[in-house]
Amino acid sequence: MAWDSRSLGPQHLAASLNYEPQRSNNFQVTIYGLPGQGTELVMLTLVDFSLPRVTNDPLPLQHGNTNVKFAGVTQWQGSDTLNVVDYITTDMEKIISDWRELVYRPSDDAIGWAAQYKKQGSVVEAGPDGTFLREWKYEGMWPSEVNYGALSHENNELKKIEIQIQYDRAYRA
Repeated sequence: MAWDSRSLGPQHLAASLNYEPQRSNNFQVTIYGLPGQGTELVMLTLVDFSLPRVTNDPLPLQHGNTNVKFAGVTQWQGSDTLNVVDYITTDMEKIISDWRELVYRPSDDAIGWAAQYKKQGSVVEAGPDGTFLREWKYEGMWPSEVNYGALSHENNELKKIEIQIQYDRAYRA
């Protein structure tokens, strides 16, 4: 079979469902069991979230004049930032604050129970027509840091809340 230069052109990309690019804005994050109506409202107010980063630090083993490397402990680089838009009547600040208070209550200086503040979640990536094609499962999600945003009389921007999310592990479902 002869080489066909047309096979490398862009037309084959649009002629098949196999080459539809995944768009970075076709996704949904769900964190189950948030206080109040939080689970649904986080989905509706979401700005962005990053997918998991996973590493295995190498364990070197010297044998003679050579080093051989084995996979060490798996590290989930879970400090992913979840950004949401704050709304006045859909009080995202209260929902996030209530979740954060499950981790630490400033009123009595108490750390909460992991079974109460750790949540399960998922990230679903969709195709351009909205069909769900990929899903990531997250286990043990909790807010380690919250930035409730800035107020200023000198700008006209949306108020956003930035949440640092820790998680125990994440995997493709």
